[in-house]
Amino acid sequence: MKKILIPLLLIIAACACKKESGVSESLTIVPPCTGNTWSLTPNYPFGIEPNPIYAGNIRFVCNNKLYVVNAFKSRVYIYDGVTWTWVNSSYPVNFNLAYAVTFSVGDKGYVVEGSATDHRLWEYATTTNTWTQKKTFPGPNRSLAATFSIGNYGYVFGGKYADKFRRDLWKYNTLTDEWSQGADLPGNSSGRANATGFTINDIGYIVGGYKEIYGVSYTLFNDLFVYNPLFNEWSQLADYPGIMGEDIASFVIGTSAFVTMNRYNFYKYSQSDNSWTSIASYPGQPFFRNATVSLNSKGYLLSDEEMYKYTPKFCFGVGAIQ
Repeated sequence: MKKILIPLLLIIAACACKKESGVSESLTIVPPCTGNTWSLTPNYPFGIEPNPIYAGNIRFVCNNKLYVVNAFKSRVYIYDGVTWTWVNSSYPVNFNLAYAVTFSVGDKGYVVEGSATDHRLWEYATTTNTWTQKKTFPGPNRSLAATFSIGNYGYVFGGKYADKFRRDLWKYNTLTDEWSQGADLPGNSSGRANATGFTINDIGYIVGGYKEIYGVSYTLFNDLFVYNPLFNEWSQLADYPGIMGEDIASFVIGTSAFVTMNRYNFYKYSQSDNSWTSIASYPGQPFFRNATVSLNSKGYLLSDEEMYKYTPKFCFGVGAIQ
């Protein structure tokens, strides 16, 4: 009897172990995730002032701080991710803020005036709170251009003047105070205004925009182009997949860009695999010609009356922004 019982017990034990092993192997441990959320930031200083959107448009991030120009009060407001402060600032004479474009290099911010016919360049030194006029943008007249920065250079792309829609690229050397022209967007692509630009790993990107032939057609673009400064050439990448519109915005966190073209629906562009993924929708008020920045691994959208902060998805145990 013992001879029969012992092998039987061994078989049962082996089956039990195999079953337990099978169960444990089939379980997938999902790390807890947080983020992919928008939150209203308190104490936004522009909502009660005249023309707050002008203040929002003129902004730059230097040394992990956001600097926002306020024309009405002749101040520069400074946000460190927690608290707003401000300094009085002596603005240049006849500083045209409407539709101006900005870029940042090091501890300095740059503003190309936004008049369709006046494109003076101003440098703002954050360390000394001083403005200096630099060489005027030499390209053809335009408004609604896009910008990005790479190394010591700021880039201005596209825009429109009357019924002319630009697809040229201009590079500003902050060390020598010189402008030079780069490669146009590829020949089979169209000029456009109101595109958005961003930089990931010293590579520049342009996405979206529109073109209009008055009384004939109106075209919105969802194409994405990447600019390689080493070879001075453009390449086309995966199209933006969302609904298109004129309310376009973008900011960068890590190696991903976050883009909207219709006020609410944001998509994340991953540089590593040239892919787009839908993220949480923007919950705030509608905006036009908004301001967006990234600061301390968060994205910010400044509209007429409020500022929202986007916290990207982060999964513990994975150790990377999702």
